[in-house]
Amino acid sequence: MYRLALLLLLLLTACGGTPAPTVAIVPTDPPIVLTAAALLTAAAMPTSTVEATATVEPTSTDAPTETPEPTRTRLPTSTQRPTPRPVAVPTETPEAAVDYSGLIGLNDLATQESGGIRIEIARLSFIRKGTLGEAADRVFDTVGEFRGANILGVVWYRVSNMTDQIVNINVHRGTAVINGEQIVLEDSYFVSRQGDDISDEIFPGATLIGGQYFPVKRSDIPDIQRVILGLEPPLDQGFGRLGEAFYFDLDISDHNWQAVPEDLK
Repeated sequence: MYRLALLLLLLLTACGGTPAPTVAIVPTDPPIVLTAAALLTAAAMPTSTVEATATVEPTSTDAPTETPEPTRTRLPTSTQRPTPRPVAVPTETPEAAVDYSGLIGLNDLATQESGGIRIEIARLSFIRKGTLGEAADRVFDTVGEFRGANILGVVWYRVSNMTDQIVNINVHRGTAVINGEQIVLEDSYFVSRQGDDISDEIFPGATLIGGQYFPVKRSDIPDIQRVILGLEPPLDQGFGRLGEAFYFDLDISDHNWQAVPEDLK
């Protein structure tokens, strides 16, 4: 019965558009007082729907991996200049079938001392290209210093240190003069060296036996009568001079071929 009266009241209010009077619905203790407006307002309010908005967190972007630095290319070390190596030239002893006439080969021509160093011109020879055979000619033809030279000179030294100290010798830096042609022996030393190295140190009491080939371009063998050899002075370990330079004025007008000494072979 109470519910029917309440519904009628709500309908009258909605149709009339005027606020309804307050109605007391009994029995309640205490009585519940409701107004039609409050009921309509409550009925009309939509149910509060809470939509859970999904919060999409940004995908974790991995930080780029650390790009490795390029491998450091090592700078080339300073390239040391290689020491020239002697060319495998044959010994100056001609083949047995060769006619020695017209060739020069003289032993023990001169000896000098300076600053405790004794130098002997153990042998000086002059031969024609071809004397040592075709194989030797091919070797000399590949060496620039000997191109264009038909005559080959060969000089051998015995160098002895008579001091009690190490001495620097530079016998390879000699100069030869033949009929006005000046020949720098160092230019052909490192490509034609024979025997011991005579371009460095010599210890106390030691003897070095070494020599070299050199080209002769302006003279034929019959024209060679005299040879001048100039060699640098000996030096101490501080490169101070120990004596005078060596100077040999050699008379080789006796065109003879002497056998090569055993210690020079």
